[in-house]
Amino acid sequence: MHGNSLTFKAFKNSSYNVIGYFWPMLFTLFITPIIVFRLGLKDYGIYILVSTIISMLGLLDLGLGTAVTKHMAFYFGRKDYTSMNRLAHSANSLFLVTAIMGVIITILAVCFGDYLFPEKFEVYRQYSFLILIAGLIFFFITINATSWATMIAIQRFDITTKVGMASTMLTSMSMLFAVLLGGSLISIFVLQLIITFLIAVLYFRIVRKIL
Repeated sequence: MHGNSLTFKAFKNSSYNVIGYFWPMLFTLFITPIIVFRLGLKDYGIYILVSTIISMLGLLDLGLGTAVTKHMAFYFGRKDYTSMNRLAHSANSLFLVTAIMGVIITILAVCFGDYLFPEKFEVYRQYSFLILIAGLIFFFITINATSWATMIAIQRFDITTKVGMASTMLTSMSMLFAVLLGGSLISIFVLQLIITFLIAVLYFRIVRKIL
């Protein structure tokens, strides 16, 4: 099977997708029980809630990531690198607006939480800072979206899988060390924020190097 054949590339990309699917499951299987035991049910529930907020903010994307991937793949197939560059600049601007909107929403949630849920919010006020960190994590995930879409468009699943595996490993291990050392939820999310920022920088450098 020739290395440049479509069959080889399809097999290679499928293999990386399978690895990328099972890798997080392995970490979750072994690390989650330790984290739940160390944090306790209440704090782990808060961790899941904040993580869900990050995922929900992804709805602000409105399909932009899929559209960028589609058009990037089209221009890449035509070897129209000028159009790819223009699209990347436009997508970066749109994703930046989306990222800023996500941060603003988290700030508003913290500022007006008392008015929306006066009784419940007061009990969990100590965790409100986590929502702001969640907004910053969403910010770095979103501004990295163009780089991620570009890698998918040019079918570099090997890179997306390797970076994703590294991100999963770093995030899981940082959580594990944080809880074993008696760290709080804030320390866990701060570590995740740092890792998200580093992954965004890494993706950006990889895309620039490849293209």
